[in-house]
Amino acid sequence: MVQVINKELLGRIVAGELDENPKEVKRRIEVIFQVISRELAKGNIVQVVGFGKFSVRKRKARVGRDPNTGNRLNLPETDTPVFSSSRNLSKKVKGKL
Repeated sequence: MVQVINKELLGRIVAGELDENPKEVKRRIEVIFQVISRELAKGNIVQVVGFGKFSVRKRKARVGRDPNTGNRLNLPETDTPVFSSSRNLSKKVKGKL
């Protein structure tokens, strides 16, 4: 069964690993997410060696469809956040590390 790990649970897990206050750990995790978000908004790349790389990719303008009406829509070019896992993380997920 797949378990969804939200920030609250992630904070409790990390706090347990470090023997620290869960509220303080959750606050630190929130700050990390804020910094990553802010840097991506500036167009910067955030690379965490051994984990992966957060970046922003341009998504080309394209023609889409309204799911309710089926009408064609012209969708503009947009910036989209992207995560690329490191080789170590990929191997770990595949069970080879």
